[in-house]
Amino acid sequence: NEMKGVYSSPDQLHYRALKKALFRGHPIYAIDSGGDPRSIPTLTYDAFADFHRRYYHPSNAKIYVYGDEAELPTAERLALLESWLAEFGSSRGGGDEQIPWQPAEPEPYEVSEPYPVDAAAAAAPTQFVTLGWLFPPSPLEPSKKLAWGVLNDLLLGKPSAALQQPLLASKLGSAVVGGGYGASLQQAAFSVGLKGVAPGDEAKGRVSALILETLDSIAESGFEQSAVEASMNTIEFRLRAASASPMKGLSFMMGALSEWVYGRDPIEPLRFEEALASLKEDVARRGGAVFVELLRESVLENRHRCTLSLVPEPQL
Repeated sequence: NEMKGVYSSPDQLHYRALKKALFRGHPIYAIDSGGDPRSIPTLTYDAFADFHRRYYHPSNAKIYVYGDEAELPTAERLALLESWLAEFGSSRGGGDEQIPWQPAEPEPYEVSEPYPVDAAAAAAPTQFVTLGWLFPPSPLEPSKKLAWGVLNDLLLGKPSAALQQPLLASKLGSAVVGGGYGASLQQAAFSVGLKGVAPGDEAKGRVSALILETLDSIAESGFEQSAVEASMNTIEFRLRAASASPMKGLSFMMGALSEWVYGRDPIEPLRFEEALASLKEDVARRGGAVFVELLRESVLENRHRCTLSLVPEPQL
C-alpha cells in the first residue's frame, strides 16, 4: 500500500525522476531504494536473505547517543551498547561501503519520464518541467555550504524572492517545484521548475528559458543589500535555533549524519561558528557579489544540467 501511494503521487514520482536524471547510470542514486515494483516479483528469497545479512548489520550502522552525562555516564552507555551488540559477529562482507561520486556531464541534456493520470479526470493533464544542476564530484567547504543556504533563501526563500517571484508571476505553471539547493546526497545539487505546465515542447521551452534568463538576469544585477542581510539573518537564526530547541539532540544527529554517512567528519556540521564568521567577513567585504559568484560557478557555468519533463500518460 505504501508503494502504491508513492507511485501514484506525481510529486513523489517527480522527485525520484529528478534524482535518477541527475545521477543517470549511478549504481545507487539512479535506482529506487525501495525496489521497482515491476522487478520485485523476480526477487528470490536467497537474494533477499543475502542482502539482509550483508547490510542490515551493526557493522554497517552509525550509532548515536545523546543526553545528560550526569544521568547516564558514557561508560554505562557503552556498556549498554556492548550488551546489545555482543551477539553479532562480522557482517560477512557488508562493512562500511562508500557511495561513488557521479562524474560531471560534459553538456546539458534532457530527460522525459511519464506519470499516470486519470483519463476521465475533468481537469486537463499537465506536465512538470524542472532544470537541475549537479555540483562537481567533491565535498563542499563548510563556508560554501552556508553560502549556498543563504543563496537558496535569496532565490527561493519566499514568494518575493529573486527566482520564485518571476516563476510564480509567469503563470506558466501552478507551483514552483524542485526544492532548490540540496546537500543530503553525496553530491549537492540545485533544482527548480514548475508543475501544472501545459503539455508540449513549446510550454516546456518557455519554462526552461524563463529559468535560465532569470538566473542570468540575477547574476547581472546582483542582490540588494537588504535582501542579503535578511537572508543572512534567516540562516544564522536557523543554525542557532537548533541549539536552543528541545529537539536539539535529534537536530545534532541529523547534522552529523549529513557528513558521517559519506565517511567525512561528523562533528564538522555542528561547528558552524568558524564557517559563519568566514562567510560574514566575506559578505562584509564584497556584499552580494559573494552569492553572484557562487551562482555563476555552481549553476550558470555548470554544464551538468538536466532538463526534466514529467509528462502525463493516461495509459500507465
